[in-house]
Amino acid sequence: MTRQVQRQRQRDDRAPAGDTGSAADLRNDELSADVECCLAEIDEALQAGTDERAEAKLEFERISTACDWQDCEELRVWQARYAHLGLRYGISCCGVPVLLGG
Repeated sequence: MTRQVQRQRQRDDRAPAGDTGSAADLRNDELSADVECCLAEIDEALQAGTDERAEAKLEFERISTACDWQDCEELRVWQARYAHLGLRYGISCCGVPVLLGG
């Protein structure tokens, strides 16, 4: 919760019981439009992250089955490219590359 919202709630809690105008003052059509825009941008960013993670997983599957895991430069590049998503690979006890953090 932002500090501004916390302060507003504290002011609302201290307001007299007969004061009903404070809630109406918070409603502003222009503010609502700004909030809707921000929420849409947040949703778009979250969806882009989800799409990128799905793409990374598909790419890992393609690379891990196509190369020799002991000396695969492509897997190292993949790991560097998607490190910001918390994705990395490891080698299972059977010697097969496995996706970690996914």
